[in-house]
Amino acid sequence: MEIPAGHHFSIIIGESAAGRDFTHRELAERQIVIVGNPDVRDEAYETFTVEDAENFIASVVERPIQGSEKFFIVDAKALNHIAANTILKIVEEPPIGTYIYFILPPSVVLPETLLSRARVEYLDDSPVSREAKSFISMSPAERLTHITKLIKSHKDEDEDSGLLRDHASSLLRDLSISLTGNNLSKISTDTQKILSELDTLRGYLSLPGSPVKMILEQTALILR
Repeated sequence: MEIPAGHHFSIIIGESAAGRDFTHRELAERQIVIVGNPDVRDEAYETFTVEDAENFIASVVERPIQGSEKFFIVDAKALNHIAANTILKIVEEPPIGTYIYFILPPSVVLPETLLSRARVEYLDDSPVSREAKSFISMSPAERLTHITKLIKSHKDEDEDSGLLRDHASSLLRDLSISLTGNNLSKISTDTQKILSELDTLRGYLSLPGSPVKMILEQTALILR
């Protein structure tokens, strides 16, 4: 499995074990030894914090010890939003021969600015990820009908309830992932605009009291 050209930064969406298996197999097929290799940094975090991001950047800019390439595997259960912004520049333009993998669970909400710089591999074909793919293929009218059904499925909850809001946030995240795909250099200007709008809408969803139904309806209309 060759790492596609230009993909020096990969985001693996899935549970830790599946993400590690995917990453380790990819490195093994490039004949990269992980254990005992000083040019492979493989670390796990409960939350990848701003301090972790700063330490990560300091390590990335160092020269390889043995060969001409370096590999970084960051397996995190959560990603601090400020930390995500901190690493934007380094993941966009890492030193030549540097490959970076972030393994993150499906529950993590990623900013579009980070997604747009990555090759994204979605290992979990979850109900929400399937819903996102279906949502994109619908007409605007069909999307609005789907949203009505989604709201009704949470009819026993307040609109501001955690479950409904989390579902909506996960849907918007998976829409971004589906639209981004793996051909980063071929993302059109229109798609970049949609991704930016989705990122903004996800930000609104994080605000207590923001209207979930209205945000979902806006999402239905911005997709081409």
